[in-house]
Amino acid sequence: METKSTMSGRTSLLCRILFLALTALMLVFFRGIPAEAASNTQNAETSVHAAPTAADAADATDATASVQAATQTATFYQKLQKGKSVRIAVLGDSIACSTGVEEKDCWNTLLKNWLKKEYKSRVRMDNYAIGGTSSYTGYYHCHTAMAKEVQKNGAYDLVIVCYGQNDAAEHFALIYEGLLRQIKISNPGACLITFLESSQEIYTDKMLQIIYLSYLYGADIADTISAAALTGKSFEEFHPDGIHPGTEGHQVYFETLQKLVQQGIEIGRTPAQLPAPLSENTALLDDYGFLPLESCRQPDGSFQLVTTQPTLGVVCCNSPQSSSIHLDFSNGAVWDFNAATIIPLKWTSAELAKIFLAPGTVVTLADPEGNISDTVIGFIVSGH
Repeated sequence: METKSTMSGRTSLLCRILFLALTALMLVFFRGIPAEAASNTQNAETSVHAAPTAADAADATDATASVQAATQTATFYQKLQKGKSVRIAVLGDSIACSTGVEEKDCWNTLLKNWLKKEYKSRVRMDNYAIGGTSSYTGYYHCHTAMAKEVQKNGAYDLVIVCYGQNDAAEHFALIYEGLLRQIKISNPGACLITFLESSQEIYTDKMLQIIYLSYLYGADIADTISAAALTGKSFEEFHPDGIHPGTEGHQVYFETLQKLVQQGIEIGRTPAQLPAPLSENTALLDDYGFLPLESCRQPDGSFQLVTTQPTLGVVCCNSPQSSSIHLDFSNGAVWDFNAATIIPLKWTSAELAKIFLAPGTVVTLADPEGNISDTVIGFIVSGH
């Protein structure tokens, strides 16, 4: 016989799931996201979203001139079926790392071990994730560390994207789409999986934008928001430190990916073609360029650059010894970022400073303590 507490718990779980679904549908309605994308925002039985076929994605965006054909002879899922070697790249924040759990319990380790055991494949997984970073850092990695690996060993078979927690709402869709486009351009034959991070708890605007962009770019969606709700655990139980999933949470993340892989094999998932950009503003992340800090040093020891492209980003070193970064623009704008951390670790991040800059804008980097070169590595310039 069920106790009142048991019935109450089940009722609470059901209400939470219904709330998640209604939140997603209401936000979709008010934001004007197409119903085709909205229909995939909840799947209570599997907690995963299957992306449309490559043809659907191409039709949805009227992609013609920008379409690229896949260069790999076999897809990720076909290779798994045949027990062939596969290469996987992970781009993400601390939720894609082993933050809060042992490495052996992290979802990417669980996925790699399962693929090797289940399909008898050799699996190489390169994890480019760095805690505390956002999608713009992923965009930077696509042009640096990941690009070097692709140039050396060829394109990846699967790319998993796990961002959102640390991203600012402003310009999120633009940056996330720019990241997806660069992944597809560099790895045209790769399948894509994008995470809806459970740390968001509900379908925020950022999560809805990931859903829509994943639909357009043919990415399958690992929805850990609903997966976490379906466990019956409270948000605090699932995320012991308030952000990161615990050991049981990483198991749920893995199982969500596991179902997507099984579905991909079952239906013969193929990579989507590169669609046309959703917005002309996406071009602001095209024509990537990098200026080392020293190339901007002036005779008086200050640092200055004159813009020729509309988008400016800063690549910096984050550590307890890092400094605050202050940029002055000749149009009167300013940009500040504190790269100093309380965590006794050191990592590199890329931060979007300004977009829509007019050509000829003078940017000055303040260096009051004379040690800014220990914090700023250089500038990302992009767009046309």
